[in-house]
Amino acid sequence: GGHSLVDAWRHLIDARGWNRLDTRELGELVEARIVAEAGRLVDLGDAPRARGLEHRVPSVDELSQTNRMVADFMATARELLSGGVNEESLQAVGRLLSESSRERGFYAEREMRSLHGGQTTSRVLQSDADGLTLMLGRFAPEETPVHNHHSWGVACVVEGRDRYRHWSLDDDGRVRVLYEMILGPGEFVTWLGHPHDIHSQQGVDGDALELVLFGQNVMKIEREYYDPETGKVRTALPQ
Repeated sequence: GGHSLVDAWRHLIDARGWNRLDTRELGELVEARIVAEAGRLVDLGDAPRARGLEHRVPSVDELSQTNRMVADFMATARELLSGGVNEESLQAVGRLLSESSRERGFYAEREMRSLHGGQTTSRVLQSDADGLTLMLGRFAPEETPVHNHHSWGVACVVEGRDRYRHWSLDDDGRVRVLYEMILGPGEFVTWLGHPHDIHSQQGVDGDALELVLFGQNVMKIEREYYDPETGKVRTALPQ
């Protein structure tokens, strides 16, 4: 039945992730009329749950094209970083990400999961064995907690505007704002690895959608959350 098929696909996707499905498997998923809704799979044959969802089924060609475009970007970014990670190479990657983000079909906003325990959501577009990871994030007008990633990063806005605050860690363990900037579509910011990776973000006059490249899969690394008011620091996995 429909529900048993959904359960079978859920187990496969939980084990391997959407971006690891090959073209044949994606084709079977679409042919089975199964889509994702709020972190779960839905059988479009189940009318009450499927109502209004059919327009969200991407074609196999669209999914394959997105995966290829992301893979091509990752390969080129790796070449730009081959001489070492520094401000110059990160700026070059930022320009590449800005250009790539304008290409139709480069990213697809689906299966976004909550992040930082707030309204921010994200998903991994590709994560390689050595840790190089590209993510898509949506930042609400609610500012994220001040946090780090234990990784260098490049963040490029693709929709909306983002208020990015970069923080420094003082000798007494407290954080203070080092600089603040407003980023629009195509604009990007870069940062080096810890302790130069402490920041907070929020959408301006609405949500901001952006692509972020990291040197590590930061979804699997504990990070620090800093309270500027009290000086308290807590360590946790992203949630």
